[in-house]
Amino acid sequence: MKIFGFLSVIVLIFFLIGGYNKSSSIKSESGSSVADAAVQSTRISFAGAVRIPESVYQNTANSDTFYDIIKGNRKFVFWVYADCPIGRNIRSRLENIMNRNNLYSNYIHRPNLMSGGVMVRCKNNTAKCAQIYLYDNCSDNVCIINPMEKAIIKINNSDFSTIENTLIRAKNW
Repeated sequence: MKIFGFLSVIVLIFFLIGGYNKSSSIKSESGSSVADAAVQSTRISFAGAVRIPESVYQNTANSDTFYDIIKGNRKFVFWVYADCPIGRNIRSRLENIMNRNNLYSNYIHRPNLMSGGVMVRCKNNTAKCAQIYLYDNCSDNVCIINPMEKAIIKINNSDFSTIENTLIRAKNW
């Protein structure tokens, strides 16, 4: 009787391990695994773009600073820099790129040239609203934000040829 019980436990363990392996490789109709399908659903439709975390949307009220940038219906070119000669130069170069390529119909250019003493905070006292997210991601980068995709592209703010090429490629994104 003890041998029968012992063999039953071994068979049960073997069965569970075999069943686990089969369930971890369940395929969808397209031939990819369920895990692959979940990854595909979070992919963005433009190379180099990343999804803006859902917590940023949940913690940004319509009265918050930059609400319109993440929840609007137009793409934005947004960046943060000090209001100094370098910041004004970045703004001038981006305006030239936008004008030269007729991009104002595709984007709203919204630089944020800051003076000293700017308070960066969320109105609901979290650290996950649009203002903090955009300041964290767009202070050394020019960001292209597509609110309809809930996605952002970050480009180094001194690489103007890449900025221009990406803006042109992302016009219809």
